[in-house]
Amino acid sequence: MPYVRFRDTHLAHHQDANLTDPYDEFESNCIDPAVWRRMPVLVRALLRVNNTLAGRMIVWPLVGQTVFMRDDWRAVRVGH
Repeated sequence: MPYVRFRDTHLAHHQDANLTDPYDEFESNCIDPAVWRRMPVLVRALLRVNNTLAGRMIVWPLVGQTVFMRDDWRAVRVGH
């Protein structure tokens, strides 16, 4: 990801009043128990892996990059 793109989106993300709200903050590790129970098993497994050092260093960067690019492509398709 180009640094300037990362910087701009990261700084915009931190200008959010909901930054520390565990229900609105996508980087939060806090998940409502009812939401957790409804999550697919694969998603719960991925989040468990994310709580390990290997997960934070190997798995999560891949997931984060994939989600970032998916969201950018969606924005391009709708003209943003």
